[in-house]
Amino acid sequence: VRIDNQAFAPLWQHSREMIELAFNQSNIATIAVDESGPIGYQITTLTQYGCHLGRLAVLPNTQRRGIGLALVNDIQRQLLKADRGRITVNTHDTNLRSIGLYDKAGFSKTRECYPVYQLKI
Repeated sequence: VRIDNQAFAPLWQHSREMIELAFNQSNIATIAVDESGPIGYQITTLTQYGCHLGRLAVLPNTQRRGIGLALVNDIQRQLLKADRGRITVNTHDTNLRSIGLYDKAGFSKTRECYPVYQLKI
């Protein structure tokens, strides 16, 4: 939860319950750790076409050190062993750091677009 809250703006932060639910539904989950403790994680679920990287978070003060790429590469290694078809992920088209990471990991952009709507209550 600490990593998630630091890595994402409030609109995109998940509660402990949501992270636990995602983890319990995941097929591949990895935690990156250094001498200070957990610094990043990913949660991935299987789909009919392969798998979907649902959550990738790295503490801001440890970003730009290859941790996110290492987490994504770990998913790729595990999927090669499982003979799965593809990995999907979605991110905002303005999130240049994520886009750069996914480009570096070999992802290619599709033509699909998923707008986000919000209603304050």
